[in-house]
Amino acid sequence: EQRIDVRVMAATKSDLLTLSRQNLFRSDLYYRLNVATVTLPPVRERKEDLPILLAHFLAQAAMRYERPAPQLDSEHLRELMAHDWPGNVREVRNVADRLVLGLMADVGSPVGHRGFSAPQALSLPQHLDVVEKALIEQTLQHQHGDATATSALLGIGKKTLYEKLQRHQIDIKSYRAGS
Repeated sequence: EQRIDVRVMAATKSDLLTLSRQNLFRSDLYYRLNVATVTLPPVRERKEDLPILLAHFLAQAAMRYERPAPQLDSEHLRELMAHDWPGNVREVRNVADRLVLGLMADVGSPVGHRGFSAPQALSLPQHLDVVEKALIEQTLQHQHGDATATSALLGIGKKTLYEKLQRHQIDIKSYRAGS
């Protein structure tokens, strides 16, 4: 006899409790699986996470395919933010793969060639700059251009925020309500 310790992690977009009550899903299995529940909204409901997700998946794809990752410009990032992402995180990952592989004009893809520079190898400081800029822009958008709230959420001083805005060429006015 050999003992094993098994953990099961299941993900679904269906409401298993409702399905269980309708006898479309085994209730005993539902109660076995429902030990801890993590509800994560789809990408379309948390688009502020998109720059970080894309940066992460682009870096992963670049390593996986041993190719340089393309850099996003802010215009194309806005275009991607406007997409509904019906395929959720998997679609974001697939888009990152296509971008790294140079397959940016796939039919049905939310991305095209516009907005991306030619793939180039990025150093660690360059990758960090891309992530830093995306975080600053995301926080500014969430805070409607409020520099005080943005600097507090990022854990940096207001002067440091303004230095980073200048370095990354971010116009804070474009994030303010009514702009």
